[in-house]
Amino acid sequence: MELETVQVKLGSRTMTGIIDSGAQISVIREDFTSGIKYEGEGYIEISSAFGERETTPLRIFEMNIDEGVHGPVPVTCAVSNKLVSDLLLSTAAFEALKENIQMHKFESKLDCYDTVKEELEVPSTDIEASIELIATESDRNGSTQDSEETRTSFIESRMSDPTLSDAWEMARTEGNAYAIKDGVLTHTEYICGEKVRQVVLPKCKRDEVLRVAHEIPLAGHLGEQKTKQRIKYSFFWPVIKKDVKELCQTCKPQSWNDHLLHVDSVFRKWREVGITVNLEKCAFGQNQVKFLGHIVGYGQHSPDPEKAEVLRNLSRPSTKKELRSFLGLASYYRDYISNFSEIVLPLTDLTKRKVPNVLPWSIEAGEAFVKIKDELVRMPTLHTPDIGRPFWLYTDASATAIGACLAQHDDVGKELPIAFFSKKLTPTQMKWSTIEREAFCVLQALKKFDT
Repeated sequence: MELETVQVKLGSRTMTGIIDSGAQISVIREDFTSGIKYEGEGYIEISSAFGERETTPLRIFEMNIDEGVHGPVPVTCAVSNKLVSDLLLSTAAFEALKENIQMHKFESKLDCYDTVKEELEVPSTDIEASIELIATESDRNGSTQDSEETRTSFIESRMSDPTLSDAWEMARTEGNAYAIKDGVLTHTEYICGEKVRQVVLPKCKRDEVLRVAHEIPLAGHLGEQKTKQRIKYSFFWPVIKKDVKELCQTCKPQSWNDHLLHVDSVFRKWREVGITVNLEKCAFGQNQVKFLGHIVGYGQHSPDPEKAEVLRNLSRPSTKKELRSFLGLASYYRDYISNFSEIVLPLTDLTKRKVPNVLPWSIEAGEAFVKIKDELVRMPTLHTPDIGRPFWLYTDASATAIGACLAQHDDVGKELPIAFFSKKLTPTQMKWSTIEREAFCVLQALKKFDT
């Protein structure tokens, strides 16, 4: 399988970052950090996939994705002199870098798609820019203010907000997350291990930020976790979790007329910038669409039958490289398969270092290969969750793995699977008692499905 990469800027330098889903921390090559400002003076011991250990400096660098639309994000990195590639990015760091597009650059949709406003570029760490962003979003009538008037108006609205009285009191004392910087009330929080300073919003500005963070023009409406994460890279207020939850629970899908207006606004924007499309390659008003190996529509999503047919015709791998490729492809659809980790355990054991490159297939491994192929062919259709209905969580733990299924029931009592989860246990966890493994399974499942 090809490695997923992204171009990342560190100061004036551009690096190729490899996204490593197994990494607990990002790692950067030492020669890329020469002359670059950083924070932190600690050290950490890291180990490679082959067991090689190294004690490295632990530094925090300001990085951003090199696409012109992402703002800088502080990323904690181990600085290695043995790393061959430029940068290994942990999944958490990559998500943080991606998410910082939200308040850095976006298109306002305040005028019901009739007018597309100018794009706003606001780094999440820039307090003045964050204030200017809120002022621009509030300006629906076309009136303008200079920067000093904007700043003064913003500060006054917060000082008169009774919901922030406690926050102001806390900011006047040291040793807490609130602070006053140049008259602006800020809040500091660690997100994905990174220290982020946020502008505290008054109640009169929160609805605007909630809407912008929740609605993605080209991707629909986000869930609670993603919406909250988008906001928190720039803004904060005391009841943000409650407000985001209420917004997501009361959010209603677009009507057909809303969809037509949205499509029309996209066409108008294309015309403005001179983009043309081939209508023979376009489809509109579809009930179902193929998307990245999935069929999505009717409140359901299922694997693409063409991909399932390819999986069904795969022959048994003969080398570790071929087996890893098969496991990677199978893992792409693991959310459709109950107890996936337990089924493929004999196969993952064949990828260990002590196993020769030409695979010595055992009876257990052969049975696991046949079973996972069967499961991949008959993968079930998963359903979009209905926030208004109760959820059912089924969990199970074996001696080697844990698994769970999140489901709901329809109007006639039929059970509708929403997602599956599974995870292989470590050697230490395998030694736990049955009740400990079962409890661990419940906790991991709740953590997985907590959105």
